Amino acid sequence: MIKFNILCIIFLYFISIQVNAFDYNGTCEVLNTSSLCSPFLNYTSIYIPSNQTQSEIEDMLYTTVQFFKATTPECLSSATALYCLNTFKPCVVVNNTNLARYPCRSICENTVINCKTFIENYLPSFSCTRIDPDGFPTFPINSTTYQGNETVTCSNENYLNMVNEPFECIKPLVYVNESQRVENGIYYFVEDSDCALGCPFKIYQDYEYRVLDGFKITLYTISFFLIVILIFTYSVVSNTIAERMELILFYCICELLLILSFLFEVNSNQCTDDLARYKGQSDGICGLNGFVFQIGALGCIIWFTMIYIDFYLTIKMKKNEYFRLSKYILWAFILITAIIPTIGKKYTSSLGTSGCWINSDDNSAWQLVLLFIPMWISLTLMLILLSYLIYKTLAMYRVSPNRKALYFNLRTVVFMIIVVFEFTFLSMYKFYMESKEDEYFNIVSDWMKCAAVNGEQNCTLKIPDFPIRFLNALCLAMVGIVSVQFYDITLFKQLYSDSLFLRKYFPKLHHKYFEIETSEMGSYSFKSSKRCKIPQKELLSLLEGIGDGIGFDCSITPTKFPDIVQISTTDFFFPNVDDPYIQGKIACANVLSDLYSFGIDDCDNMLMLLAASIDMTPEQRSWSTRKMIEGFNDQCKIAGTKVTGGQTVKNPWPIIGGVATSILKTSDFIKPVNAQPGDVLVLTKPLGTQICANYHQWLGIPEKWARIDSITTREECEVVFQFAMNSMARLNRTGARLMRKYQAHAATDVTGFGILGHSTNLAKNQLLPVKFEIHTLPIIKGVKKIEEKLNLFYNLYKGTSAETSGGLLIAMPPDQAELFIKEIQEIDKQPAWIVGKVLASDLPQSENTSIILENPNIIEAEWNSNF
Repeated sequence: MIKFNILCIIFLYFISIQVNAFDYNGTCEVLNTSSLCSPFLNYTSIYIPSNQTQSEIEDMLYTTVQFFKATTPECLSSATALYCLNTFKPCVVVNNTNLARYPCRSICENTVINCKTFIENYLPSFSCTRIDPDGFPTFPINSTTYQGNETVTCSNENYLNMVNEPFECIKPLVYVNESQRVENGIYYFVEDSDCALGCPFKIYQDYEYRVLDGFKITLYTISFFLIVILIFTYSVVSNTIAERMELILFYCICELLLILSFLFEVNSNQCTDDLARYKGQSDGICGLNGFVFQIGALGCIIWFTMIYIDFYLTIKMKKNEYFRLSKYILWAFILITAIIPTIGKKYTSSLGTSGCWINSDDNSAWQLVLLFIPMWISLTLMLILLSYLIYKTLAMYRVSPNRKALYFNLRTVVFMIIVVFEFTFLSMYKFYMESKEDEYFNIVSDWMKCAAVNGEQNCTLKIPDFPIRFLNALCLAMVGIVSVQFYDITLFKQLYSDSLFLRKYFPKLHHKYFEIETSEMGSYSFKSSKRCKIPQKELLSLLEGIGDGIGFDCSITPTKFPDIVQISTTDFFFPNVDDPYIQGKIACANVLSDLYSFGIDDCDNMLMLLAASIDMTPEQRSWSTRKMIEGFNDQCKIAGTKVTGGQTVKNPWPIIGGVATSILKTSDFIKPVNAQPGDVLVLTKPLGTQICANYHQWLGIPEKWARIDSITTREECEVVFQFAMNSMARLNRTGARLMRKYQAHAATDVTGFGILGHSTNLAKNQLLPVKFEIHTLPIIKGVKKIEEKLNLFYNLYKGTSAETSGGLLIAMPPDQAELFIKEIQEIDKQPAWIVGKVLASDLPQSENTSIILENPNIIEAEWNSNF
């Protein structure tokens, strides 16, 4: 229940008892029956001073009594009676002189009792014992003795009629007595009165409301469509959701809640059926409106901040190691800040607002703690990030004046400035309006005074600062408009082109509007791994005599420090998928797999090898190269390493790869030479990735697709290819970490030479005479029938089909293998298999080899999305 003070102005009129000297030249007149005082007085002969007329007095009387309607029924009745008795005093003729009866003190004292609060607060100098200039008591106890010694008794209760007229507040106030009030209801009472402002109470002009509502509807509608497109693109169209996409989706959800809260405002009245009560949390939709708005408002600023933190980490080439934990904590915090006011029943509508939110009219700290302090913390972080981004942008441009990079960074800077301004203004608006509250209520009081005298229709209420309120509404509605900064047309084109959802459910639409010409990336995919890599036997013969350990996946280089070695590996790739971002991730995963095969799960340094295609258009080259770099870099972050340099050239085909290095003790890695007879061979990823890549390419080659269309569908092809891409992009880091835990003896990663080629190479590196025997081939589901339809064209069952970024093939004790498989599945949510065994060999160590049984057990690995 909120009270404001208009009586400090109005009550100065209360009982404006004349204290002038008595006018002995006054006249006796008959009280006009239409007088406002006529019902209260039981006499008709009244005393009128010589300098006034009854009509003039009546006008002043009407104005004053109107103001009494801002009090209480008891005070109104007593004050009106006393005022009438004093204004139209009974006229007495004594010795041919017109005299007046003054009101008795008992009537004054009764009025003081009924109007005690008002008199004490607003007219403390008023007294029933005061004296006029002639020395007469204004309210005599019994009588008044005039200068001629004429004694006239005072007018007591007998001169008054009992009037029980229904109480009406001064318009536009509404009378709300104690029995009508709802507990914890929101009323705006005149202080110490039963009169309250009506609901709704418009503090601005009608045209101002029309302008405000029109802009809000327009901006929220635009925001809605922008947000829906983002949500549809990133959550439905996109095949995978990157961390930044997830943050943008969180922001979009919160902005939708803001829009929903606006719909609540538009479609529900902020007032109850009571004429003066504003809605509170108990009034159904008001509580829901406040709850939704709190989540939306706080969520938008928090997720905006997290998006810009992610952008900062990208610039610093770092990864948010606590992303998953942080998103849960932040969502919990946002929900808690919305639930606490619900428990405290603080969601209400209020004067000057159009919806429901946390009530702050009682000067409590609910809004401050639950919204504004978190908002200020977020704004501080955003200002720091903005300053850093501006500095970094200028520094980069000085070093390398690239206009496209400058445009991209300046675009982000501009939007950050807009967002910072919006939320800074929104956070300051509340405190500005509170600082102006007394001024506004004084304006309302003056307007009510005018309305009481001249009628509401003849008075205009003009609250200043409408432009400030308009800007506040604009900033709030614009929170959704700035989502346009997340519209990356190049990225959108790629997402819609690669979308499995569109290809499955809207194939004609996808083919007509969204397919990107294969010249952008697809035409540079592998024709066949055999034509891209030197055959294994030829390669080994070329490398003869170069040095020890040349057949290992990594080089082992001693350093000048005892027991400290440098483990290095390098690799690079032509694209085998259409998405350059995914290609970058696959390339990074493949480079790191060589380190992982040594049981090394931390890479200390990564150099990037990059070739930009000269056969692409400048736009295609710029986009695809940037996306490959982005994917490679993001994968490095996931692996806990970062790119510190590299080499870039131009080339007919796009190429990406890297050099991975770790520095560690000789006891901290597993040299791939100690496989023991009796060990089993464990494989951590299914085979068939290269077939999947070619299988997918055939979608755009009708004559090749015709060879397999009888056994598969385009939809199945997309699903199989998506699973293969996810598998290739998955790091073998967990397997590397578990190798040491479960006593692995040797390992390699399965890539371009197929499982047989790499297992043979691993066997030849063993110190003991051994033979590897592979009896099981886990294959991506859907690939088996393709291989068989093509008459085993890819030699998958023979183990020579090329793989890209395949799994680790690990030799380890049988009892440890089962535990290894169980734990890696718990962590990575992907299976591993025992695919073979290590046998003792009767041949010399130099004759170590690996074979695949004639009829190996084929396991079709089910598709899943737990990557």
